[in-house]
Amino acid sequence: AARKVRKGWRWSWLEWGALAAVLALGVGLGKFGLADWQPDPQAPPSVAWRDGALLAQGRLALALDQAPSGAGGVYGGTVRIVGSYVAVDGGYCRSFTANGGAGAQGLAGLACKGAAGWKLPVLVQYPAAADKPARAELPAAVQAVVEQRSNGATLDAAAERDAMQNAWLR
Repeated sequence: AARKVRKGWRWSWLEWGALAAVLALGVGLGKFGLADWQPDPQAPPSVAWRDGALLAQGRLALALDQAPSGAGGVYGGTVRIVGSYVAVDGGYCRSFTANGGAGAQGLAGLACKGAAGWKLPVLVQYPAAADKPARAELPAAVQAVVEQRSNGATLDAAAERDAMQNAWLR
């Protein structure tokens, strides 16, 4: 008996149609669905407790990644990066203030970039926006940790820009 030899796989219209549908679904979700997943600029800065450490997330993490030091009005006007530093361990750290809005609690802290994101070794709350420290100063608790962890002076604009381009990794 002669065996019939098959010369390769030929896709039917059903398989090609399914492939086209999945491709169209992926493009549609990427174009229209993911655009809505950006952090809300008016939402309060958020932090999360993961693996024994506080981590910045949402608008706070976005500002730490992308905002230059001293720039006001970043991401809804509430997160302000006070300074960027090279840490004693060789990584990067950034100090910040975040205004919670009228009558809401404000935050100040230090964030250090790690593999898991921006870890917050110190985070201080103030009771209301009116009690927020002056624009260029940090609460004493935050300033003490900055001095303990930093390896010298604040980064200048060019060094900060280079660090941003390298995703704050050394």
